[in-house]
Amino acid sequence: MSADVHAAPTLDVDRCLTDPQFFAGMQFHDLFRRLRAEDPVHWTVGDYERPYWSLTRYDDCVALMSDSTLFSNLAGPHLPPKGRDLTPEEHRMFGTNTHILMSDPPDHGRRRRPMNKHFSVPVVTRLRPMFSEIVTDLLDAAEAKGDFDIVADIAAPLPVKVILRLLGVQEEDWAAVQQMAVNALHSQDAEFQVDGHDELTAVVTYIDQVYQYVLGLILDRRATPADDYATILAQLRDGDELFTEREAAFMAVGFVLGGLEGTRNAVSVGLMELMAHPEQARALAADPALTSGTVEEVLRWTTPSKNRLRVATADTELGGKQIRAGDWVVGWIASANRDEAVFDRPDDFDITRTPNKHLSFGHGDHTCIGRAMARLELEILFPAFVQRFGDLQTRGEPEWLVSDNATGLKRYPVRVGV
Repeated sequence: MSADVHAAPTLDVDRCLTDPQFFAGMQFHDLFRRLRAEDPVHWTVGDYERPYWSLTRYDDCVALMSDSTLFSNLAGPHLPPKGRDLTPEEHRMFGTNTHILMSDPPDHGRRRRPMNKHFSVPVVTRLRPMFSEIVTDLLDAAEAKGDFDIVADIAAPLPVKVILRLLGVQEEDWAAVQQMAVNALHSQDAEFQVDGHDELTAVVTYIDQVYQYVLGLILDRRATPADDYATILAQLRDGDELFTEREAAFMAVGFVLGGLEGTRNAVSVGLMELMAHPEQARALAADPALTSGTVEEVLRWTTPSKNRLRVATADTELGGKQIRAGDWVVGWIASANRDEAVFDRPDDFDITRTPNKHLSFGHGDHTCIGRAMARLELEILFPAFVQRFGDLQTRGEPEWLVSDNATGLKRYPVRVGV
């Protein structure tokens, strides 16, 4: 790259941006605040194998996600561990140009359009009784324990019980599928690293394990339909023809990985913030009308998935910087959600915030298809939790996940007041 296109790197900034440990917690927002003010389209050359552009302003992130022709999704939805390119075999295992998250027009629209109605608000709303029963059971069990962990007892099992039940996974397989997903999504954290695998190899290996498992479900449901989402995905058609087994299976992979991770992160950090702001928790407990605002503020504040990766397909310009065809461009959604030009008092957690045009579910063609399900889980859980547990005490500090993408907790021990 020529010097007139890419400015010399600022090594302290770049080393932070390419260090997953730096993102464990919320202190990274100080750096994003600086970049939004001083260098909002920043050429990042740090400890990763490949440099990339870091976008930190809201409008630039919207522009990035609005044009899937100019900014391709084929490299993957998020910045990969170590910034390493996938090998051809890893692309195959990862589902490049098959998984809807790694598809560009027209293939992306062809695959997504038949799915949309099954994830719409009217369809998802009918699931409320099931979701409510799951939440009540989790809260009952936590209360009975007295000492419990926000992550292990609430945030992690909620999406497992929702998503894997909806998909039709047998309950005896839930723990195994959950572990595959954790290993695939948390490879930057030493606690979840697997001997013999580099971080990206682990991601691909465990995504392939999820794929192989759900492929079995898809094949079974094509032969023997049931009342579950595996059957819905197995029977989806592109016009008059069924989608291929591989396409249907990768739809199910997305359902599992996206469904388990985002809700877990939003719940763990969201409940921590409500406990840290007891006056807002009490307000929510007293007034269910604050539920929607609470959900949207938790999504903005947490940003369960911090970044989106795209690859420029042609020379273009963003924020006054010249982007070359082939450049990686990373939209830091966590920064966009704190942009002072869009949000008043962006560093304040405020469940009455309005408007709240956060980008936590993305934007454009690749807006999260499961957002109605995620919102419903949170809408049921948050008011029920604060009404049930108005006197929780912490038993230790929250332990953050190490990841430059996922914003979540690994552990947060609490105790019911006596």
